[in-house]
Amino acid sequence: GLFAALSLKRMGVVNVTVLEASNDIGGRLKAVRPTSSDLTLDVGAEWIHSTDGSRVLNSMMEGLALDGDNDESNKVELITYQPKWYFGKRRSKLMTTIYKETKFKSATWYSWLKDNVYEKVKDNVELNSPVSEIRYNNKQEGGEKAVEVVLANGEIRTADVLICTVPLGILKQSIAKDRTSASASLQFNPALPIKLQEAIHAIDMPPGLRVLFQMKEKFYPDLTSANSLFTLLCNPNEMTLAYDATLGKDREENILAVVAIGNEHAGKRF
Repeated sequence: GLFAALSLKRMGVVNVTVLEASNDIGGRLKAVRPTSSDLTLDVGAEWIHSTDGSRVLNSMMEGLALDGDNDESNKVELITYQPKWYFGKRRSKLMTTIYKETKFKSATWYSWLKDNVYEKVKDNVELNSPVSEIRYNNKQEGGEKAVEVVLANGEIRTADVLICTVPLGILKQSIAKDRTSASASLQFNPALPIKLQEAIHAIDMPPGLRVLFQMKEKFYPDLTSANSLFTLLCNPNEMTLAYDATLGKDREENILAVVAIGNEHAGKRF
């Protein structure tokens, strides 16, 4: 939603509104301060899945500069993330050698999004504005189509065009065959076309969670997988990892992170 708003502003569209259901931006991007210090860590998305994180960030902002923007605004200090891998108590030289990604050193994905995207469109964002119904194919006077957006408080907004960026889980709930008006937090009126519904059902986004523990001392390796290497490679959407959350960040705090992904690991176990 924020990137869509920034793209539209870059193209000269002025009348843009972003309706955010929660009291904060970012969706799955969340950050916390697990200690009393200034250390901030991601609890949502964390890694930049590339050995060249700067290229990824620059490509995300390509063509989105507004008048008056500083070309250096999207540059933050990054670190190469190459932990020593363990499967149980056994160290994996293979994974330690071939696995390499990027992380933020002191910033987070959440702070990067806020500084580089949200700050440019914050006047167009309305927090605490959950949408309960989207009515499309309506006609205005003159025959032009319009979209009506019904907020949870009953307020109705009208727009020429709507870009829907709600989470996949909300979309699936809205088109579920056994849904009721009480169980679905978002409804489409009329119902979405069958082909679009089938496409939504075909996409899978596994559940995930991350927990941070502050420890008095570091007794844990860089990264330990609860899966075997074979299992991890066969099904990367089901995993549990325990790792040093401050590795490479030049911090004195000892923060052990546990991340679980997948219906089996994050759904049933927790």
